This record gives sequence, structure tokens and C-alpha cells, in this order.
Amino acid sequence: MSPLRTQKKRSPGRPKENKSIRELKVKTWFAAVAEVSGKSAYELEKEFAPSYVDREEFGKHRARLWDKYRLGKTMPTMIKTENGRRPVALLVEDVYPGTIKWLQSPIWVLLDLGIELSMNDLRLIYESLDPRIAGLIIDDEKGQLFWRKHNSDPDQLVAKLHKAGTIDGLIALVCLWRESILCQQFPLHNAIQKHFKTSIAGFPQVIVKALQKLY
Repeated sequence: MSPLRTQKKRSPGRPKENKSIRELKVKTWFAAVAEVSGKSAYELEKEFAPSYVDREEFGKHRARLWDKYRLGKTMPTMIKTENGRRPVALLVEDVYPGTIKWLQSPIWVLLDLGIELSMNDLRLIYESLDPRIAGLIIDDEKGQLFWRKHNSDPDQLVAKLHKAGTIDGLIALVCLWRESILCQQFPLHNAIQKHFKTSIAGFPQVIVKALQKLY
């Protein structure tokens, strides 16, 4: 991760999409599907090709959509099309459960510094995580206004999240990274920087390489 950067102001309306992060999201989803299925882009496209495709002539007429997913160039559909066709991401999820989480994860919003986030936004993300992870950060007994646990030793908190070795632990780390920028907590930011490379080491290589490149 790079040193602290000031948040960019954006004009009202929908924030401009970060193409690098969008590409990373699709690549990570494809890598997860390929790993679970043990199939290539060609094999996956044939498996999930529309019913009207002539399977015997598939090699000559394929749309190469899955090659585009592999390269992060096209986002798989996640909502029904106008003709009612089921979206690709859901079709894949039916066959290979757990893969859609890579498209829906809050980690992509957290990584995009062009999207402004408040502490309330971060709280909602923390609350969506595994209770064992969220419990390291949120103090339910403090109520609505002062919900954040006080951590006198940021290194200890980051080490616990690193030890968890789960995607929720990784999301919490990136959430803390955004929090450190938002609240100008340099010791927390420094602790995350120190543990970041080892914290992401166990995740799919596509996300490890891209996160190292982006941050």
C-alpha cells in the first residue's frame, strides 16, 4: 500500500469507475471459477454457452466471452437481461457455489480511493463480516455513537486479523486501511503497511499480484 493520500473530491452523482479495480474484480472471479472447476476459459464458455449455440460448431462460433473474463475486460452479467435470460454470474454460482462472493465483496469499494466513505459506511462493512472478526473492531456495548473498540496497540489488532487467514480478515484489514486515512491514524496505517504483504500471501495469486501493484 502506498503512503497516505488525500481523498479526491468528486462531483455529485455516480462516481467514476476505477477501471483497474474493475479489471481486478473480474480477473479474481474468473480465477476462483477456474480453480474450483478445474476448467479453462474455453471449457467454461462451452459449459455456460446459451442453449441456442451449436455445440458441435462451438469452436468456430464462440463469442470468447470467457477469454474476456480471464483478462478482466468484460464484467459478467449479474441481473436478468431484458429477454429474461439468467445472468452468467448466477448460472456459475449454481454450479460452483461461493464464486459470486468475489464479485460482490466490499473489498473493491474499499480499494477505490475515488469513492468517498464515512465511518458509518465502514461500520456496515465491519458488521457484515464474521462475528469473530467484527468483534475485534466493534464494541456492541458502547451503543450507536461510540461503537469503535479502542485499540492501544494497532500492531496487535493487525496481527490478529493476519492470523485469521480468511477473506473476512483481509476485508477487515482493507477496511482499517480506509479508516486510518479517514481518521488520520498514522500508527494504524503503519501497522497495516508492515503486515500487508504477508496478510495477502495466502489468497489467489491474481489478487495478491494486483493488490501489490495497486497499493
